[in-house]
Amino acid sequence: MGTAGSTARGVAFVEENAKAAVEPGYRAPGARTLQSMQEAVQNPDIDLIDIFLPDSLHHAVAKTALLAGKHV
Repeated sequence: MGTAGSTARGVAFVEENAKAAVEPGYRAPGARTLQSMQEAVQNPDIDLIDIFLPDSLHHAVAKTALLAGKHV
């Protein structure tokens, strides 16, 4: 969660593949790994959803996040 004059920080990553879930922890120490997009959009600590998926998958994720009141 950023504030004026600061930068965003990764607090959680959504990764359904357990083997791939280890990787984000190296890039953002302390970030949690979530099993589903629903966990991310329902979490009040998450303000922004940054989509790291192929373009063809963006619409569904962006729509889910926006309908949950998250910034995309």
